[in-house]
Amino acid sequence: MIKDLGSIPRQGRGQRGAKSTRAGAARAALASWLLVLLGALLVGWFALVPVETEVAPAALPPTPEATPALENPEATRVASGLGVEGPRPLPAYPKELADPTRFVGFGRIEAHLSAPSGITPPTHWTLVLEPAPFKIGAEHARARRIEVRGGLSLVADDVALGSYTARAEAGDFECKPIDLELRKPELIDIVFPLELYERGTLTGRIVDDLGLPVRGMPVFALSRAGKAERETRTGPDGVYAFERLPDGDWRIRVATREQPLVSAEDVTFAAPSLHLRDFRVPRVGSIQVQVVDELGVGLVGTLVEALGSRAGPLSVTTGPDGFAELGPAIAGEVRLFATDARAGQAETRLTFDPTADNPTPIQLRLRP
Repeated sequence: MIKDLGSIPRQGRGQRGAKSTRAGAARAALASWLLVLLGALLVGWFALVPVETEVAPAALPPTPEATPALENPEATRVASGLGVEGPRPLPAYPKELADPTRFVGFGRIEAHLSAPSGITPPTHWTLVLEPAPFKIGAEHARARRIEVRGGLSLVADDVALGSYTARAEAGDFECKPIDLELRKPELIDIVFPLELYERGTLTGRIVDDLGLPVRGMPVFALSRAGKAERETRTGPDGVYAFERLPDGDWRIRVATREQPLVSAEDVTFAAPSLHLRDFRVPRVGSIQVQVVDELGVGLVGTLVEALGSRAGPLSVTTGPDGFAELGPAIAGEVRLFATDARAGQAETRLTFDPTADNPTPIQLRLRP
């Protein structure tokens, strides 16, 4: 009997084919999982490893300045407190500054005077002691003037403790002042030198508004300490000079002490010399006068005074034939006075013009 082979199922071959297909699918799935796992690992690795980027170098901290060396190795450096938040620390003053007894009592000074080469030392001089301005202990000092005769040295054992300015005066000589401090416990016996030098000269010039020199103008030098006063007049060249002027602070005024024609000049003078800037004043001139008696005879030696609104008082005595010249006078209203003990007096008013050429003399006729 012959069988139909086409109708018989192929069990063995078909089962082997099915197994092979399932195995391939498993292998593909495993490979996919491996790829996913590898990708995850790579992503994690890049996330964990830092990426290097170019960064600008950081600014270096400023180099601290070197602390200056102390001049005195034994000195102690203390912080000033500047730049520190909060209250600034109190200054560390030495304890002895708070001692109220350091200027109580008396001390001893010894001064030795010397003169410039070629100058005969003075036989009479004065030591001047004054409280030193702006010095600790000045309020305890007592101003004194100690006269010295017949020697160049001085010893004083009864000088009140305090801070002083010491200087010497001797005729036309003086010396540069020195500061000294008498205090407890160690500075109660001080020896110091004083060197004399010649007083100097202060000069200047006065011109009018045209730049021309003013002759005969009064000029005053007033001590700003109120101790002295000098007066002089300008010469033909408008120059004035204060000779042998003591060193110090002076105020220079032109024409009058009280109402100067121009602003005063304050100056600190020190020998040997000093020349000030020019003073420029308004135009000035001279008032010509003649003083006569009732009979018209000129009177010699009569006092004539002029008082102007800007020039201040001027005075002069008459010369031959009773003539006199008052000046320098400023333009404006002027009152003239003439007084004589025997002939009487006279007064007049006029408007003075310093620019007038060859003015006619003003005649003052005295009456008893």
